[in-house]
Amino acid sequence: MNIKSLLLGSAVAAVAVTGARAADAIIIAEPEPLEYVRVCDTYGVGYFYIPGTETCLRIGGWLRYEIHKRDGVDGWGKRARSRLEFNTRNESELGTVAGYLRIEHSHDALTAAGGAVMNENFQYSLGVGGLEMGYRDSTYTRWFGYGGFTDDGNVYGYNKNHYISYTFSGDGFTGFVSMDHDNSSNYMPDLAAGVGGKFGNVEALATIGYDESLESVALRGKLTADFGGVQARLAGFYASRTNIGANRYWNAPISNGGLAEWSIMGGLQAPVGERTTVAVDAQYFDGGDWRFVGNVNHQIATGLSALLEVNHRVNNAAGVPDSTGGFLRFQRSF
Repeated sequence: MNIKSLLLGSAVAAVAVTGARAADAIIIAEPEPLEYVRVCDTYGVGYFYIPGTETCLRIGGWLRYEIHKRDGVDGWGKRARSRLEFNTRNESELGTVAGYLRIEHSHDALTAAGGAVMNENFQYSLGVGGLEMGYRDSTYTRWFGYGGFTDDGNVYGYNKNHYISYTFSGDGFTGFVSMDHDNSSNYMPDLAAGVGGKFGNVEALATIGYDESLESVALRGKLTADFGGVQARLAGFYASRTNIGANRYWNAPISNGGLAEWSIMGGLQAPVGERTTVAVDAQYFDGGDWRFVGNVNHQIATGLSALLEVNHRVNNAAGVPDSTGGFLRFQRSF
């Protein structure tokens, strides 16, 4: 009896040990810890770290719908536009490594008879420290701050091209130098440079551009002052005339069919309440032409605004009538 009990107990123990070892062989993997998106506040509002990297990304853009009215057109014109922008930043031993990509699409039907035009626009840049290269609105255009306070109707010297530029700043001053592709088959680029600074509530900027193909120089300067939220601006433009065409850094066609050699522009912008601003710009061109633009911008809700703008052109050339136009724009920004 004792031998039988001993054998039975040994068998039970062996089964128990075997079962325990079999249970130990089944290993349940623990879930990987989640990596939540982290806010990156090093480069401003809206940046976040791309998961698993030390690169910061900001995604933004806008959607627009516009209703236009022009002299000589019996009806309303329409324009729809969208823009998506990606900005990347990270630090390196050479400074901040930056990247920019813009994807833009528009569909214009600005005549009553139709004639819709679709346009896709891709721009990009990359760089490190102050060095930048790519294809987008030129450094000459962006650094100067485009035109006046209003959206349409003024000529300030917009251009877009391939470029290599260097931007520098320090002790209240900023500046840039740039080599711009001039769409010619030679090796000489167009050249541009600018310098500026802030002095109390006044910002002063000045630029120079050399159009190599035309051997023409363009100059412009701008003063902007802020008086407790009310901003005032005065800008001047010049480009030496040629018999070949317009300087790429300032193209100013006027009503007599020629090109203005110089122009002066002034404007004001002021808040009206917490959600509304008003702005006016006026520009005079060598040759006697004038352009007047005024608008009202209202913030309907966070990220949604409405802009109503009217422009009037006084044409000095004989037989060329004055013209008036405008538009209403709704914009969703993000």
